[in-house]
Amino acid sequence: MKPLIKRILKEQVDYSNFCLPIKGWGGSAQGGQIYGACRGKKCSRKHGGIDLSDGNKSGDNLYAPEDGTITKSHFFTPWDNSLCSGCSEKDKVAANKANGYNGCGGFLRIKHANGVETKHCHLKRIDVSKGETVTKGQVIGLTGGNSAENSPSGVDDKGRGNSSNAHLHYEVLVNDNQVNPDPDFVRNGECGDPVDDIIVIDDVDPIDNNDDNIIHYNPKRVRFIQELLFNAGYLEGDTFELGLMEVSTIDAIKDLQDTHGITPTGIVDAPTFSQLIEDIKTSDKEYKNIR
Repeated sequence: MKPLIKRILKEQVDYSNFCLPIKGWGGSAQGGQIYGACRGKKCSRKHGGIDLSDGNKSGDNLYAPEDGTITKSHFFTPWDNSLCSGCSEKDKVAANKANGYNGCGGFLRIKHANGVETKHCHLKRIDVSKGETVTKGQVIGLTGGNSAENSPSGVDDKGRGNSSNAHLHYEVLVNDNQVNPDPDFVRNGECGDPVDDIIVIDDVDPIDNNDDNIIHYNPKRVRFIQELLFNAGYLEGDTFELGLMEVSTIDAIKDLQDTHGITPTGIVDAPTFSQLIEDIKTSDKEYKNIR
């Protein structure tokens, strides 16, 4: 069974392999923190990423979210209020940009496989250089972004860019197009978590592996089960929300269990998973990636 799981995973462009590049994010982005939030007068531009923080703490470790190569490692020139003194805000912005200013401040860009790139802004320390290869979970810098008013030291964080409170601005591009990092890139566990990326569900690690009577679902594993259910014919493509163990997905699991004489609990235990894999093996349909 394991070789089949590995083969299926290998054939997918599995963005859910990306881990969360900082620790302690509460899982909620609001207002201007979210992807696509309005920026500038009359919403002249949109927020191209998602802002992540652990209680606005400066100096948290930044982790590489996946294996890759550093394509940009740079501290942009800080904003200088003395440039273009007395001129309009628009001209002041232009003058600072001409001087090398960029709102990202401390900046890293990583090229990953399958056309994916990630950008990381407002870094107070950068530990890697352009051209260097990094591995998933490797510490590659420290987050920053505090202005002097919000910093315990009373001075701006190095590399804060246009940020006033410490956070990581995180962008994801697929084939040079910006995409929303949430949920596919930020809800798969923190970098460094002891998670086996190959074993999805087995006897010692079922999808409901907890003793607190509360079922905790890993979105990465749910997406994988949904894909198997879809390819086995138990789940239709427009009836469920990817990554969430909602009613349609639970009903599909129960249908699978009922079909094979397994008590219909709606939980993917080892016998249920084994039968699902057998259904995939005997299917004459071409396996399809639903993401």
